This record gives sequence, structure tokens and C-alpha cells, in this order.
Amino acid sequence: MRYHDWHLSGYSVLDGGARIVLHLLWNYPPQEKLENHIQFAGVAAYRFNHTDSAIITEIEEAPIEEYFRVEKEFITWAAKQTGLRDWPGDIDTYRCRLDTEGFKYWSIGSAIGFEGFVVAKAASELKASEVSAK
Repeated sequence: MRYHDWHLSGYSVLDGGARIVLHLLWNYPPQEKLENHIQFAGVAAYRFNHTDSAIITEIEEAPIEEYFRVEKEFITWAAKQTGLRDWPGDIDTYRCRLDTEGFKYWSIGSAIGFEGFVVAKAASELKASEVSAK
């Protein structure tokens, strides 16, 4: 997904965490002000470290194996401390389930402060009318 230099104006956690929507804003006068909303559906896990004025540099999709390589420390911590959606009790079974069910890993980078990831089944753009309706 190409959203380099879009500002993160916020994000919504919906349906008990099963759906995440990133709210992005293109605001570089004199250019036209634009909004974009990226929905992640079927969310298994997410983590955002947020600071104000985040400017997105990338939303990069990767195979689920990348989640286990990059976020292993988070997975171990979350499984013990806060829980993970549908955690089966061990990391190998969890990896197999996410792979079998078609989950993907999106890493989200920023020029200023924000970083995070989403593990979900799908990602798509929403129109402004769809954001308020959902």
C-alpha cells in the first residue's frame, strides 16, 4: 500500500479489536486536502506506538512468517500478559493456525514516532461514506 507522507490523523479499534481502521490525511497546501481510510479485517493482533504528528512512510504487507520473525518478543509478552485473540497455548500451534487461515502481517512505519503492525486476514481502502456507516 502506497501512503508515503500521509499523516495519521487517528485510528479506530472496532468490533472488539477484530477490525482496525487507520485514518490518513494528505494535507500539503496548496494541494487538495485528501482523506483515506485503511481497514484491516479479521484482526488477530496489532500493536501501535503512537505519537502526535505521525507521517506514514510505509504500510508493507508480508507473509505471516515475518510476524513471527520480527515480533517474537511481542508475541511471547502478549501471550503471557495481555492475551492474544484465539491463543492456543503455544507459539507453534499459533503460527500454524495463522498460516493455515490465511493471515498476513502489515508493518507500518513513520517518519515521526509512530510504528506498529497489524496481523489480519485482509486490508482494504474505505470510502469516507463507508467509514461513517460502519
